[in-house]
Amino acid sequence: MLKGYVTSDWHMFSRRSTATANQQQIKDAMAQADIFVLNGDIFDFRWSQLPSIAATITAGIQLLETYTRDFPDCHFHFILGNHDCIKVFVEALDEFAKRTSNFTWHRFYLKLGERLFLHGDVIHAPEGEWPEQYRAAFEEGKSRGWLGNLGYKVMIFFGLHKFLARLVTKRYLTAKLIANLPQLLTSKVDEIYCGHTHQAFFNYSYQKWKFHNTGAMIQGIPWKLLAFTVRHQQWQNHNDLETATPLTNVD
Repeated sequence: MLKGYVTSDWHMFSRRSTATANQQQIKDAMAQADIFVLNGDIFDFRWSQLPSIAATITAGIQLLETYTRDFPDCHFHFILGNHDCIKVFVEALDEFAKRTSNFTWHRFYLKLGERLFLHGDVIHAPEGEWPEQYRAAFEEGKSRGWLGNLGYKVMIFFGLHKFLARLVTKRYLTAKLIANLPQLLTSKVDEIYCGHTHQAFFNYSYQKWKFHNTGAMIQGIPWKLLAFTVRHQQWQNHNDLETATPLTNVD
């Protein structure tokens, strides 16, 4: 059996992120892992505090280079989220994957045996489709600027972001995922790992599936680094979809 970990929603490079402070715990897990899934919104281009989009891309790729170099026995899977799906970063990510043997990126999801990993923003898409329209607003990577960042700082100061995270309940999230993933939630899948809503939970049963959400590394928000196991043959046969094909055509 191979050991894996999954995490999401670091929102790294934004003012609200606590990912830098949690790096030692993350690296300790990477040192033990055969597989490490970065499940979306690892980087945050919309709210980045770095001088430019180019600087944020450089910093993101450098961090991934550090991980893959320092932990060569671990295979890293990077799944795009809405905050790190910008076109220029995806191009850089693709180039990085071509030269890095222990790194693979996925546009929407990853299946490892009975486990399905996806960011979770598919809940904003019409039933049976990928969240292309939802992500379109993020793909150009336009920064919110200093005024927007100031507004977000005020929201965090008053704890309003914690209230917003609670609006999407785990019952609502899991019901929406089931409705939007009719062909992915086959008999071969029994556990779903996601993020996006910034609400951490583990082993939440709904219908015949178990759902897990890794929360977010944001000030005042709980987060989880979740472990899982997978048979070696299942990892070798992992698959994903790199184009915006309707979910009803998958599998």
